[in-house]
Amino acid sequence: MNLQNSNIMKTISKSLKIGTSIGLFFTCFTQPIIAADIFVCGDGEVTLGYAPTSEYNLQVGDEVMWQEWDVVNGVNIGAPQVLTYDGTPASVNLTLQGPNLDDGSHNYIVFVLSTGDECTGDNSDPVEIFKLPELSILLGTPSFAQYCEDGSGPDGQTSSEIVATTTPGIALPSEVLLVYTWTADGITDVSSIGSSTPNSTTVTELTNTFTLTTNTVGVYTFNTSVAYAAAAADGTIIKGGGCLTTSTNSQTVEVTAKPGKPVITVG
Repeated sequence: MNLQNSNIMKTISKSLKIGTSIGLFFTCFTQPIIAADIFVCGDGEVTLGYAPTSEYNLQVGDEVMWQEWDVVNGVNIGAPQVLTYDGTPASVNLTLQGPNLDDGSHNYIVFVLSTGDECTGDNSDPVEIFKLPELSILLGTPSFAQYCEDGSGPDGQTSSEIVATTTPGIALPSEVLLVYTWTADGITDVSSIGSSTPNSTTVTELTNTFTLTTNTVGVYTFNTSVAYAAAAADGTIIKGGGCLTTSTNSQTVEVTAKPGKPVITVG
């Protein structure tokens, strides 16, 4: 359907008002989820569907017009994507794929051009899809590159800290949660040699610290990974599997042995 059609232009330009509902359908659910916001990263995808609770029941041949919408200025962005109803709900679902979305906020509305008389229906309320950016993570220099196993060094140190810093491609909404996972070469469970900052369940945390506290002599090489949590702090789903990324600048701390008690020889 040509966007220049006067009926469509009239519908696109008018103020948003409550009308047809938009349903968000996910591959792991069979029922629509109505939501104001949804996050997607990487190869994740979101499917927008015409909700069965809408005021108007679709008729075969109706054209469902999906439109990206500028909620600030109240205008359309580009031309609508037109899907014709064939009697099955899936025929008018719009699938948005992460790789095809720019980072940041995208709002979509839907309206119907009825078959036959071509009446233009009301706009739905907008639904926001936020495309999350790729993440990068770097490890800082250890607070102590070495410490003695029993703290007998000149500074009495018995631990060392490494700070991981995450840099997103754009600013993240504060409710988006990050999950950090630390690893050390040759260590099955890093909690046996130290501890990391607990992952936040309330706000975005762009740093995370691992504190090595073991007194077992050896050289410990660390890396960490960061990913988006499965849901934001407010429960909003994050699609795309977390988009895991791992540090490429590993850091090393050495726990050195305390010299044993010497024996004096007399000659």
